Amino acid sequence: MNLGFQSTIDYGGVGRFTTELLKELGPLCEEITVYPTPISVDDPTSHQWWTDMPSNIKIAEKKGLVPSLIRDSFRFGDHDVIHINYASYGSPAIVNKLARDIPFVFTHHYGGTPTEMSSSIKHKFEYLVEQSIFLPLVCRTGHVVSVSEYNAGRLPKYVNADVIYHGGSSNLFEQTSPKNLDSIGLSSDENIILFTGKLHGFKDGWTTIKGFEKANKMFSEEIKLVLATGSGGYDAESIHEYLETESVFDDQIVLIKDIDDVTLHTLYEVADVFAFPSYAESFGLVFLEAMEAGTPIIHSDGGAAPEIVSDAGIEIEAKNTQECAEAIVDLIDNEELNQELKKRGYERREEFSWKKAANKYYKIYNNI
Repeated sequence: MNLGFQSTIDYGGVGRFTTELLKELGPLCEEITVYPTPISVDDPTSHQWWTDMPSNIKIAEKKGLVPSLIRDSFRFGDHDVIHINYASYGSPAIVNKLARDIPFVFTHHYGGTPTEMSSSIKHKFEYLVEQSIFLPLVCRTGHVVSVSEYNAGRLPKYVNADVIYHGGSSNLFEQTSPKNLDSIGLSSDENIILFTGKLHGFKDGWTTIKGFEKANKMFSEEIKLVLATGSGGYDAESIHEYLETESVFDDQIVLIKDIDDVTLHTLYEVADVFAFPSYAESFGLVFLEAMEAGTPIIHSDGGAAPEIVSDAGIEIEAKNTQECAEAIVDLIDNEELNQELKKRGYERREEFSWKKAANKYYKIYNNI
């Protein structure tokens, strides 16, 4: 099979999905050509995650929006099947389906209403355009796969999507070694709460921050919060302003914007608690990363978190800062609970595999 795969090569959930899935799809296909989206890094092959790729995987040059849409519209015709990951970049797949009857698979990574996803007017508009115009077009012409049952429920009612789970980030721990804690301003004898991910509204960094502040008032020992947020997020500006001007615990909050796999590995392993109360997460690769590291999880009852984490974490009501604080204190103060959730996390993590995901996608490629 000759597969065309349009996606983003960059840090983030879709970037991790792309690189990990391709490594497993390579041995199943005769040839794969990757078409980087305009939001990929400038040189995708130099990205940290673009390593150990099978030799039959080629990558096209990264181009701007209009040149990439033109290029993809012509080049997609060279393949047996196309796989796209964004509805808004999917017009070349639609063109080739209608003009040449070349089938395509669309993985639905994100859903939700504009208000739910961000407080930014600009990004609300982008979500509105994606959901109301591009999503219906790709859903009516392609084969749809969702990354969770929850996310499938956010698709139009006429869509009968397959659900294929991600496989985690095992390479994060297999191919890296922890770095010196002093270099990131932490010590192994501190009580550390970790939040990883961009500060988008739906990921709800606010509840983690407010819960952390309340937990500090409830607990006799000092607690530190590490916000590993990378390049920021839609709500980063307002959160940064709050931390700089209003929070009385700003000296106990470590904000890390420069993140690589070594830093992530270190943070997961040193953290006592992983607090990620996102209320609209489509899947949550970070949950699998925390399980892999043996870091107990606090998650909300919203989004795909209950589906992915199952009984391997503490579930709180979405946006409930008091419940978040109580869960933080429980996990720091109760070693028996801490160890039990670690054990459940290791067991739950075994149910997710990129090899399993690749085999399911390959079966779909052959049947459409």
